[in-house]
Amino acid sequence: MEVERAVSYFVPSIIIFVGVAGGVKDDVKLGDVVVASKVYGYESGKAGDNFKIRPQVSSPNYKVINRAKAEARKDDWLQYLDGIIPDPQPTVFVKPIAAGGKVLSSSLSEAYKLIKSDYGDTLAVEMEGYGFLKAAYANPQVDALVIRGISD
Repeated sequence: MEVERAVSYFVPSIIIFVGVAGGVKDDVKLGDVVVASKVYGYESGKAGDNFKIRPQVSSPNYKVINRAKAEARKDDWLQYLDGIIPDPQPTVFVKPIAAGGKVLSSSLSEAYKLIKSDYGDTLAVEMEGYGFLKAAYANPQVDALVIRGISD
């Protein structure tokens, strides 16, 4: 709802959702950045004796994701880190993330295990990206992107 209000009021050409996420794979480390090539709504499915996933996916459009891939190959963004560049340098990935209504605080949780087993290409997990891209989808005149820093 807030995305709709902001788009109606500001009439932007692009909207970017920036925040933090938890790393899911060993590929990412603290400080890395993941630009979501797609966002899985990982809680979508049928809960019976066993949970059967019915993946919901939102994606940025072709133009904006390809621009993100081009920018990810550059390292000039590091100059905005107040002159303190960590060693090793943070990396930018353009890969899938998973979003759901739970804060995952343990790699032993059932939700974490579900993401690892059924959404194997996911690098990060967070809560709002799927809804953000879903709202943006209703506004085709606006490009949208989800960018997450790995915080844990």
